Amino acid sequence: MNASRLDTAFRQLRKRGYFARRNFMDCQSCAVAAIPDSKAHRYVVYHQQDAEDLRNTGQCYLAWAGDPEEIEAVFYNAGIETRWSGHINDRILMIL
Repeated sequence: MNASRLDTAFRQLRKRGYFARRNFMDCQSCAVAAIPDSKAHRYVVYHQQDAEDLRNTGQCYLAWAGDPEEIEAVFYNAGIETRWSGHINDRILMIL
């Protein structure tokens, strides 16, 4: 796993006003519930279960709210591939 690319992407998301955290909480329900109300409309996180998938497979899903094209562009600029179905309720797949 290339931590520096992840560091870059999540740092850039925070600079753009997103609540952006890696390995945040134990599951998606807990992670989303722990996002500050002021950031509920702009966040990108993956939780501990996703982090395990990332370690094992080199990919995981991101929970998000905000502008999906902006989020994908940030990851692209950091050298990280993403895939998204285009459906607002689907998570974005991050591939290292």
